[in-house]
Amino acid sequence: MKENGFLDLQQLEKNKEAYVERQKTSPNVKVIDGIVTQYGAGNVFDLGSYDRYTPFKNNPDADFLLLVWPMGMIQASCNPFKKDRALKGVNLGEVKDEVLKKFEPELKEKKIPLSTIKWISENSKDFGAGSVGFTFKDFMALYPNSFNKSEGSESYMKMLESIMSKPFSSLTDKQREVLDKITISAWDLIDANSGGHKCITNISGLSYLDRSKRPPVSKYYKKKDGEDAEYVKFMKRLGREFFTTLRDKIKQSNDERYEPGFEVEMNEYGRSLKNARRQGQGTYFPKSAIKANPLRFRPENR
Repeated sequence: MKENGFLDLQQLEKNKEAYVERQKTSPNVKVIDGIVTQYGAGNVFDLGSYDRYTPFKNNPDADFLLLVWPMGMIQASCNPFKKDRALKGVNLGEVKDEVLKKFEPELKEKKIPLSTIKWISENSKDFGAGSVGFTFKDFMALYPNSFNKSEGSESYMKMLESIMSKPFSSLTDKQREVLDKITISAWDLIDANSGGHKCITNISGLSYLDRSKRPPVSKYYKKKDGEDAEYVKFMKRLGREFFTTLRDKIKQSNDERYEPGFEVEMNEYGRSLKNARRQGQGTYFPKSAIKANPLRFRPENR
């Protein structure tokens, strides 16, 4: 394998083991009241180093993982290595809904321009000349109640669909300004991109908050002075609220446990994690939603 430019399996395993060891002392990983909290994935530059189960391997007695990704997503999951891993009365999907509800007024006030949604959706490294991009059909599939097509004339709708059929990078300033005027609330956007059930859940779409209408020239999650971007500040605030709510639920459970159904967990795994992007059919999401959300349905083994 080395002759063809690939690492052999032994080296890949060494890289993974080194990653697991580094994460044991990472300042971004903490364990509080049975909850592993982690910000980012850590150093994963070595091929094969990332292992999504590392937090639980390093902390086998923990019940939950709360992982905040800088790209704009919060994930929470039960420890899959514990036989009776689910605490009665602790439903991560319901915790997600409860937490988001607290931020509903604030999120409904935030407006996300269609121009921002389009360039971010097309900003992944896999997007190239042959990529379709984020089209008007994708927009309506994901946010059907956020835009009333009857408000525009037939000629306007045709113009809008034509603009959306092109990559954002090729649009003129006037075409981009058309997309600037169409907005949806951050609440609708996050609600459409988030999901989960009692043992696995995620809050997605946070990277769209407080972003520019045009692609930045620097790292999107940091300001020029090195300070966190506004959406990262909000995401961390949301993560802290999720932790507090989850910890309260754990205390209320009195440590009563049960074994969640295998079929339910596998259905959710296929619905909202790596299989959703790979399959595109037989899931709860249409192909357009998967294609339009590369940040959510990434090929990495989440």
